[in-house]
Amino acid sequence: MSDKLDELIKNAPVVDMFSDIPYRDKVAINLCGRLTAGVINIKYRLLKRRKKNESEQSASED
Repeated sequence: MSDKLDELIKNAPVVDMFSDIPYRDKVAINLCGRLTAGVINIKYRLLKRRKKNESEQSASED
């Protein structure tokens, strides 16, 4: 199954999906992507900090 999928991906035509989108919309799409990436980054850092705090608390309890 995965071999077939890899073959399809290798043979897929490259499509520029943004070629017919006006510049203003490209900027908006880019901005949305950056905002999403920023939110994901913040959530990831908070999660890392929470795990670090939990491990420190469990170490101090021992």
